[in-house]
Amino acid sequence: MCGGGRYDGLVEELGGPSTPGIGFGMGIERVILSLKEQGIAPPALPMPRVQISPLGDAARNAAVKLAYDLRTAGVGALLAFGERSLKSQLKSANKADVAYTVILGDQELASGVAVVRDMAGGEQSTVPRSEMIGWLAARLGE
Repeated sequence: MCGGGRYDGLVEELGGPSTPGIGFGMGIERVILSLKEQGIAPPALPMPRVQISPLGDAARNAAVKLAYDLRTAGVGALLAFGERSLKSQLKSANKADVAYTVILGDQELASGVAVVRDMAGGEQSTVPRSEMIGWLAARLGE
């Protein structure tokens, strides 16, 4: 699963000063195979609970930042890709089985808000973007 050793002289070979060194490498695939051989299933990755659907280029930048901020706060988020219609993005949100879709367009950017659609019930709420992380975390129990 792991390999390594001393690498004295490696830095020198690459044009640097003579430097002692050690190192190792580990393949995650080997670890997973070993776990399976032992009957230990690796834990499943948590599924994203929120999709962010930008409408337009300006909204895409804000959506990327929001996705980053949500993930940093521990809220699983995915970002709708491409230049697809809102209807198409909502279909992909349904397929991904997310709880909420955050819709960002030019009007929302200008107002400092986002529209949040509850995918189970279809209700929509307008939420200030500055409160988005807390608002979603409270509803998702995260």
